[in-house]
Amino acid sequence: MNPMIALAALASTIEEVKEGSESAFYLPFMGKISLDKFQAILGILSQMGICKVESHYVTFTTPPAGSKGEELLARLREAMAGV
Repeated sequence: MNPMIALAALASTIEEVKEGSESAFYLPFMGKISLDKFQAILGILSQMGICKVESHYVTFTTPPAGSKGEELLARLREAMAGV
């Protein structure tokens, strides 16, 4: 699986679901990407302000205005609206 597609899918899922265990978010990716890659992608989303991860629990957070996280989510919403 292309890492950029995984990043986009995970970001949009976290935004939609809002919170859940890290393992629940990983299940759809099992067999497609390694756990290490998944956690690296989750780390990127956390750094972008899209989520926070505490004790293997993921919570959606609104990224700061003007940030790359806000830009990513806006582009994902545009792409999903066009589908």
